Amino acid sequence: MGRLTLNVLLSFAQFEREVIAERIRDKIAASRARGMWMGGALPLGYTVKNKKLVPVPEEAETVRRIMDRYLSSRNVAELRDALEREGLVSKRVVSRKGNVRGGNPMTRGALHHLLSNRTYIGEVVHNGKVYPGEHVGIVDRPLFDAVQQKLAERTKQPLASGASRCTSLLAGMIRDEQGRPMSPVHTRNHGRRYRYYASNRADDASAPALRLPAGELDAAVKAALIGRLRDSRQILESGSHLLPHEQHRLISSSASLADRIGTMSVVDVRALLQNIGLTIVLSCRAMIAHISASRLLVRLGFAGSEEHLLPLLIPAAPLFRGHEPRLRLEPPAGQSAGDPTLIKIIASGFAAREQLLAMTEDDLAAAPATRLSHLTRYARLSYLSPDIIRAIMDGRQPRHISARLLSRGVTLPLCWAEQRRILGFPDR
Repeated sequence: MGRLTLNVLLSFAQFEREVIAERIRDKIAASRARGMWMGGALPLGYTVKNKKLVPVPEEAETVRRIMDRYLSSRNVAELRDALEREGLVSKRVVSRKGNVRGGNPMTRGALHHLLSNRTYIGEVVHNGKVYPGEHVGIVDRPLFDAVQQKLAERTKQPLASGASRCTSLLAGMIRDEQGRPMSPVHTRNHGRRYRYYASNRADDASAPALRLPAGELDAAVKAALIGRLRDSRQILESGSHLLPHEQHRLISSSASLADRIGTMSVVDVRALLQNIGLTIVLSCRAMIAHISASRLLVRLGFAGSEEHLLPLLIPAAPLFRGHEPRLRLEPPAGQSAGDPTLIKIIASGFAAREQLLAMTEDDLAAAPATRLSHLTRYARLSYLSPDIIRAIMDGRQPRHISARLLSRGVTLPLCWAEQRRILGFPDR
């Protein structure tokens, strides 16, 4: 009877929660239909007084100027760059607890939201329905309608059913040593999608094709660009023709752009790389990347200098897998160069050992034989010699060692010297 009573009480409690949630949703919908401000992120151009939106004249003028500038710009990205050079930032709000939000350069998404926000013409939107608001609009409807028309014209057609949107960061900017463009390709294995940049063999099928993982190369290029932008000495060399006070501002603008790259979308980073003229030439021995010094200065808001190329340092080393030449990217400073698959299987060995040690005799007797065999096979990897584990973590293991070899290929003894001999490590 106790359990039945508890289930009945729980059912009534769940019913009460659903009724309360429904009443709250109805209350919010009714308030929005009356045009009331129901809280949330405060839009630029308004402040809140007595729970109502009140225009701020200076900010309202800024909103109107942004919309006018968009009509004369090619797209939102160009508008964002122009406003960034002018030093325009998002609305700065201080909470009751003293926390500060905003005050940062506007992103592409934030600008798109501002340009399409119907709050600025005195309306309220809730669940796709538009209602007259209690607040006063700060943008004329003809200007707002013109902005919406341009946004609609710039919007791309939706993808076909089942298609996915995937932007390749370096497409069109990377070639191999034969001058062939390296196009983005992908393969699927066990449900996972792997992206690469591969030589277009249609241009020259006689030369060997190169292929490099797209994710690693994209990350390496971004890291190299950030390092270049944060190197004040090299930035000053590019802006040597500027006045002293302009050079100081150049260093600050360059460092600010470097900080934002990590939070920018792939589309925005790609637009930036195209804007500064990135070119990459890839061979099986090295990688050469350059950007335009003049176009970089213009992107930072300064007059361009004489055209010359700035190198981006992307450490790489040649690697051969069978007869196929490849290039291995060196990891950024402070990161491990080890094979993630080998590192993961070593970690699985320690986890399996902990599971076995935590089992009681009854657990061992009740466990399926296949599970015990699996745990035992992986647990023995936790008894590898410390110098072998360290070499795997650093990526210094012999080339023939793979995850399959460690998990299934050999039976490793407990003797460390024998382990080194079987796996091909030099004896100590």
